[in-house]
Amino acid sequence: MPQSPLFISINEEVALPEGQNWNAFIKEVLTLQNIQTGHFDFNFVNKATLLNINKNHLNRDYDTDIITFNLGTKENIIGDIYISIAQAKENAENYGNSWVGEIKLLIIHGILHLMDYRDYTDKEKAIMEKEQNRLIRIIKGVS
Repeated sequence: MPQSPLFISINEEVALPEGQNWNAFIKEVLTLQNIQTGHFDFNFVNKATLLNINKNHLNRDYDTDIITFNLGTKENIIGDIYISIAQAKENAENYGNSWVGEIKLLIIHGILHLMDYRDYTDKEKAIMEKEQNRLIRIIKGVS
């Protein structure tokens, strides 16, 4: 089966902060991860929408900041990424991050999940956080 070209869509149920080229940021992360094909739908939603997805698709009854689904394979990703803008704001306040920085971190986090990075155990979290931090340093131009 041939791989699809790279396709990115950004859907805003809740508006993203202005002044950022979100499409370019996503492409940069994908390039750094050597991803050249696939279909990526980024959905920026409210807490109620994400809670509904969490309940109906994952059988979990709690708020979260991000949910990802890969409907393809690791080699040919067909990804649906849902990010709660309100939860991103709360995370930014709780962790001393900017709102834009938190959204960028969640975008990276979602892409890594689509690549089969996991964060269920402490060991998995450490591996994923190391890669997130590496990507953030590269994007910010810090080696």
